[in-house]
Amino acid sequence: MKCCVTSCNSTNTIYSNSKSITFHKFPVDKVRRDAWFAVLGIEESQLPDSPVVCSLHFKDENFYEGKNGLRVVQRCAVPFVQ
Repeated sequence: MKCCVTSCNSTNTIYSNSKSITFHKFPVDKVRRDAWFAVLGIEESQLPDSPVVCSLHFKDENFYEGKNGLRVVQRCAVPFVQ
């Protein structure tokens, strides 16, 4: 699994400060999904079948702990590119 942000090299085998980088699917909702595309500067046609964005492109406060302790992105969260 690789982050779809062009300038990012994060994969599911990379760790940051002993903390695993998590990967998050694009929203299904078209308005939210289009907002992600706009912020990331990418078009849907440029993406693989199951695109993901890594946790490095979200603020810490954009997450909550879901079932089984999994890290989940809040519905209103929008990723960013540095």
